[in-house]
Amino acid sequence: MAYKPSRVQRKQPNGITDSGGDFTILCAHDALLEFCAVDMSTHTAALVEEYKQAQVRGVTKHLTPDHHPKLVAELNNMAEQLRTMPNQLFVQFIVTIRLILQTIQTSSLYYVQRIPAELGRFKWVIDRKDRTLTQMERLWTTLIMPYGQSYFARRPLVTLEGADYTHFRRFDSDPSDSSVSSQLRLLNEHFGASPSEETGDIKMLLSEERDFADSRGNLGLQLVDIVTSTLRRALNGRLEPSGWENLGRLLVRKPDQESFIQLMTPGTPSPGNLTGKAAAAWRRLELHSKEMLLQESRSR
Repeated sequence: MAYKPSRVQRKQPNGITDSGGDFTILCAHDALLEFCAVDMSTHTAALVEEYKQAQVRGVTKHLTPDHHPKLVAELNNMAEQLRTMPNQLFVQFIVTIRLILQTIQTSSLYYVQRIPAELGRFKWVIDRKDRTLTQMERLWTTLIMPYGQSYFARRPLVTLEGADYTHFRRFDSDPSDSSVSSQLRLLNEHFGASPSEETGDIKMLLSEERDFADSRGNLGLQLVDIVTSTLRRALNGRLEPSGWENLGRLLVRKPDQESFIQLMTPGTPSPGNLTGKAAAAWRRLELHSKEMLLQESRSR
């Protein structure tokens, strides 16, 4: 769905309106925009294939007969699915996973300071588009769960000392579960995570409430379509700043351009920092972005 700048309010399908790039509806509800982008001009087919095969090897590298059979079967199945996945779908899969896991981190830290009760429920609505429901289900149930565990083992969820995480505690995992303890041992061997430390139930968080919907009948997905189309055109230099700069009001300020992904295996030279039209757009978006910490949180 295209979104063009204008000072005249226009109606979108199903009664949604916009105001020339103001994104008033989303800003009024303190919505957050989380995105991940990848510049495919810096990714050759050989680089993607090398990265994919490294991921395949890493999935089962530390498995032993002592690990829970359910975990072994899950990771072997995951490795096989990654190995046979077309490279284009693999890149999209990696970007999607990173987006979902970044969203958990950003939203939990942001809303625990403002509306802690929001952390008691995570409802995921996925736009089916041209993928079949079976393909999308496989991404969620077979691959995203174990990837989520390893991601947060490498980058533990950042929490705010003294904040009210009461509602979020319902997503804690049960350490007495044998499959959970086996998984913690694997994470310890793989990433040095302590087997005794608290971990979240990523499966419950990602699958307790999820829906695969058609955007034609879903107002929320239509708003997402507007925002993502606008952001893509902004980063590609195909839309004037007046049509997209207020998207920054939906972003939370972060360091190191972490929303921009470069797939690299060890020893691969990095193409460097973001450049060109995307870099210019990003600098402008950041000028309008929100602070993560409230004033009272910074003074603790």
